[in-house]
Amino acid sequence: MEKVELFKEENNITEESYMIEKVTWEKYDMVKTTSEVKSFIREYKEKKSICIQANALESSGLTTNLDINKIFSPVRSNNGGFADSVNERIDADRFVKFYKPILEDLFKTFTRKEKVYYDYCLLNNYSEEFTRRILNGLSKNGLQPIKNSCILKIALAISRAVKKG
Repeated sequence: MEKVELFKEENNITEESYMIEKVTWEKYDMVKTTSEVKSFIREYKEKKSICIQANALESSGLTTNLDINKIFSPVRSNNGGFADSVNERIDADRFVKFYKPILEDLFKTFTRKEKVYYDYCLLNNYSEEFTRRILNGLSKNGLQPIKNSCILKIALAISRAVKKG
């Protein structure tokens, strides 16, 4: 297994990056918060995927005389079909446009190890064991602060952090 070469310059942390300390994440129910973050990421990926087709067609110039929604939208129900599809695309576009700048600012705060955790575990569903190997054989206990800091940053940024009791 090839290890990520991110850690040659371990002290090269940007001014914007930081870890959330244990004293802070202990105030939150990290099991429920993790579930909220994973649910959000699934929703964001789905809605972003819905937007890709429309954006690609728009940028290619194929949409000048055509209604994309009529051509590429399968009928999903007898009640709304076309209207439901249009609403789904509008909702997806609004959702992505709202959260994209939040996520971009958030990612600037991630340390390199948090970025690895986010990319592998949260975004692409690799196991934590696999990710620990990528992080130069980090132990479970060594991954925990990285994981909790990353998850809590996301949850706080999107207002889905769950406080204890």
